[in-house]
Amino acid sequence: MTCSGKTEIYLRWVAEILNLGLTAIILVPEISLTPQMLKRFTDRFGEKVAVLHSKLSDGERFDQWERIRRGILPVVVGARSAVFAPLPKLGTIILDEEGEPSFKQGESPRYHAREVALARCEIEGAQLVMGSATPTVDSFENCLRNKYELVEINSRVSNRQPPRVKVVDMRNELVTKKNRSIFSEALCSSVRATLSNKKQVILFLNRRGFSSFVFCRECGEAVSCSQCKVSLVFHDKSRVMRCHYCGQLQNVPTLCPKCGSKSIKFFGAGTQRVEAEARRYFPDARIQRLDSDCVTTKGSLEDILDRFGNREIDILIGTQMVAKGLDFPDVTLVGILAADSLLRVPDFRASERNFSLLAQVSGRAGRGDCPGDVILQTYSPDHHSITYALTEDYAGFFKKECEFRKAAVFPPFIELAYFIISGSDPIKTEQSARDLRANITDFLKTNEQELGSKYEIFGPAPASIERINNRYRFQLMLKMSDLNLLTKTVGDSVRKTKRTGDIRLAVDINPFFVI
Repeated sequence: MTCSGKTEIYLRWVAEILNLGLTAIILVPEISLTPQMLKRFTDRFGEKVAVLHSKLSDGERFDQWERIRRGILPVVVGARSAVFAPLPKLGTIILDEEGEPSFKQGESPRYHAREVALARCEIEGAQLVMGSATPTVDSFENCLRNKYELVEINSRVSNRQPPRVKVVDMRNELVTKKNRSIFSEALCSSVRATLSNKKQVILFLNRRGFSSFVFCRECGEAVSCSQCKVSLVFHDKSRVMRCHYCGQLQNVPTLCPKCGSKSIKFFGAGTQRVEAEARRYFPDARIQRLDSDCVTTKGSLEDILDRFGNREIDILIGTQMVAKGLDFPDVTLVGILAADSLLRVPDFRASERNFSLLAQVSGRAGRGDCPGDVILQTYSPDHHSITYALTEDYAGFFKKECEFRKAAVFPPFIELAYFIISGSDPIKTEQSARDLRANITDFLKTNEQELGSKYEIFGPAPASIERINNRYRFQLMLKMSDLNLLTKTVGDSVRKTKRTGDIRLAVDINPFFVI
């Protein structure tokens, strides 16, 4: 349940921990994206709070680390790596928004802050508190298995009503109403009504840039990155196309690179285009975009949020930066422009992430005395991640999602190892991937009696993104019913797989992303 007051619960719990002479760690997805929560902790506990984040210099980090180790700063607030803060007499670790992907480190050493926190609390006799309006399927399943204790908050603060949600099927918007705009008629009228009532609007689209891709209408070729097998995204302000994986920049071609046609067209929408369209539709409104492209300087995020909180901005347009942790009482309308965008990702957790994001961003509306409204635009109105998000029915979503996970044999009903083998030579890279599969198969056959565990091997096959930074990528997946046996198999197979030249092998156990 969004707007449930869980931050106040965290504050009171930490106060109790401090009264016992113990210390506390509060983990948040990203310090830079949670300034409001950080302020609440510093307001409550003042100079007792240490803040750990990636922008600290080595000297600042050392000084903070020393003061934490000596117990001078008994409350630590930080992102993923703060789970290692050397607090003495640890009493609790709080993991806020436990389902956030940023808690999983994607590069070596790969770890999940949740798993480290669990182990550390067990070793040090501390209490782990995980909070979320939309828990991961894995964590909720652990509650049902009595591995975790479940505490539910079933009402909003002051019994505020959840926002009213209207779903707009964008297929009908085009076919019936001939409306080709990124804004439906219902959203436009709701924005105008909200502005006339002197209230504020959040428009959400989880894609940066102006257009999703640049496309030739004659041959169908999308302009792609020369180093990565992905489409380039057009950014209007800089007037260039950018790869969101390697950062490569290209000018927009006047002719198609493949067929030479002049029929170059911009397709799809990003937050820059939403901003441009909003200024055209609502010319008198004060409009601000909030995404990683416009908060590149120190203090720019806080400045935008302060201006929004002070009513100097009428419409805030953003990516997932506006989805969670923001509490503005005058926001009475949230517009979700493409509620099914995350469902296009070939990843078994895509529905879970979509449900979480929709429920969270909807929860930004109606946090004050006035009721809130949500306009949800989609081409997939019947998808379960959307239908259950409309009413924040997590239990319904969990049940339906588990049906799919069980049928497809994915976590939390199996243990999964995901391998990525990459290199500059596609033939040698694929051969290394085949060698890895052979080593896995040999180990499983040799230790068949000891393992006694069901398993499946998939691949090697080209990864969903076949090339990044001129490195070809192949993937394998290994499913087993026992985690200890899985890690034993992985360890032996990786050691025996020879890697020549620049070939790299990465393995992720129960990954958050499979791309």
